[in-house]
Amino acid sequence: MGEFSKAVENVTELLRWIPQDDKLLVCFGDTKITSGDLRAVLAELDEVRRDMRIAFDINDKHKADIKAKGAEIDRLREALTPSCETKAAYMGEFSFGLPGWDHDEDGEPVEVMHNVNVPWTTIKDIMKVILGRAVKGGAR
Repeated sequence: MGEFSKAVENVTELLRWIPQDDKLLVCFGDTKITSGDLRAVLAELDEVRRDMRIAFDINDKHKADIKAKGAEIDRLREALTPSCETKAAYMGEFSFGLPGWDHDEDGEPVEVMHNVNVPWTTIKDIMKVILGRAVKGGAR
């Protein structure tokens, strides 16, 4: 938009130099152009310039939004892809209780819960299912 914008800004600057009255500026056969006609055209051009600036601003915002969404997708995909990093992050984070029996100090049997970590292979399987569902848009 650079060169176009500069040209339009120059034309907009011309508006200040066009007489405010409705004097005849140019005559081509039956076509007459007055200063009022020229001011109207230049005012329209100025409006187009404003609209184009808005469109370019919106376009830039969409580009930034798309870039941010792409980065978010990359982070989520990395978090759901088995790797050394995700293994280090997730191992020991998931566990379940397994009931069992032990003996107290008097030798009496007591029920206890043993904490068992979810194996890495199971975590990878879960990650694969979640990623697959996300890629398909939630459908199974």
